[in-house]
Amino acid sequence: MAERKAGFLTKEGGAYKSWKKRYMCVEGNSLVYYVKENKKDRMGEIPLSGAIIRTADYKNKKYCFQIETPHRIFHIIAQSQTDMNEWMEYLKSIAQPKKEVVPKPAAESSEPKVGLDDFDLLKVV
Repeated sequence: MAERKAGFLTKEGGAYKSWKKRYMCVEGNSLVYYVKENKKDRMGEIPLSGAIIRTADYKNKKYCFQIETPHRIFHIIAQSQTDMNEWMEYLKSIAQPKKEVVPKPAAESSEPKVGLDDFDLLKVV
């Protein structure tokens, strides 16, 4: 996994659509945000597992990206283009669902396939 990342980002509120600067860091599979860098006042978290992270053309905000979860779309503003790219790359590495190994279908065998003709037809009265 990439080097741990933490720092200040600006997040749009949920009920009240004001923008607040928050100290954010990844804890487990969540982006957790606090009022200050000392991590005393935890304000909330954004689940990253399976989230979609992409740039956002939103309310004319520069360096804006979004984290789309099944329950909400979070809008986040970074301090620069470079900062936004680094955050997005890091968050995508955590949000990426684990790829399941799907077994390949077995090669065609020489055995005949079973069809409807192989069964007796029963009538229910």
